[in-house]
Amino acid sequence: MYNSHNFFITIISTGFAETIATMNGYWTLTGEITNTNPYTVFVAVPDKIEFTDKSLISSKDFLKVSLSDNIENNTRGVVFYNAVLNGKKGFWIPPYTTMKINTVGLLDYTLNVDESQTNYDIAGPALVDTTKILNLKKVFPIYKKGVMLDDFKLYVRGSIKKQNSEVISMVVPAPLVLKDYYQFNKVLGRHDIDVWVDSYNSYIHKHKEMTYKQNPDLYNNVDDALVPNMGDDLGNENINLKLFDVPAMVFTTSDNHNIDYAYVIYWDKKYSDD
Repeated sequence: MYNSHNFFITIISTGFAETIATMNGYWTLTGEITNTNPYTVFVAVPDKIEFTDKSLISSKDFLKVSLSDNIENNTRGVVFYNAVLNGKKGFWIPPYTTMKINTVGLLDYTLNVDESQTNYDIAGPALVDTTKILNLKKVFPIYKKGVMLDDFKLYVRGSIKKQNSEVISMVVPAPLVLKDYYQFNKVLGRHDIDVWVDSYNSYIHKHKEMTYKQNPDLYNNVDDALVPNMGDDLGNENINLKLFDVPAMVFTTSDNHNIDYAYVIYWDKKYSDD
């Protein structure tokens, strides 16, 4: 005689996206513009400053995450002005004068995955494979007309909170960046956990290598089965030099507390492509 234990599994396939996290916060863009002309100029300002989507490399070893805007005009900044000329909002700059500008905006996203599953398979970490980018030279074409751009900084602060899941394991690139930025500084508070890696591309490449390598010694160096040890020397460090790249957040958590993040990105014309 033996006891037989039968397990009944009921699968309900909805085919809808499942929300696994929310990401929200705010951003501030500051900078200096200098009128090098020997006469006063009026600078008309745009109705909004808007970031555009930028795709990053991806991998089938990850569960792809899509972003949904929670607010209208998400990531569109409020532009300040103090004068109106011929119906155009803007400000005056005297000759050889520098003015500081300031733009603020919000970001608020829902992070979704496809919840349908057709077979038994290993579930990898969730991956956000897009970021949003701002091209300052398109926003400020005045640099071609004797107005210099200098000392631009993008400050971003926000949080990620898990939803509808006991555990989330995610790779999230810096959500907002400046095109041709030359420096990225993460900002950590006293109690903040450092979840940043320097290179999104390198992390994806190393994770892919670790997935396919059969060397058991390599896997013994992994603290978490879903999170590779970035200290391992895997592959060519220059493999992604020609690809657009950004820092990224990498974390696994079952905690209900937010994953807080903050960073500053620096831009200067001398470091940008003409």
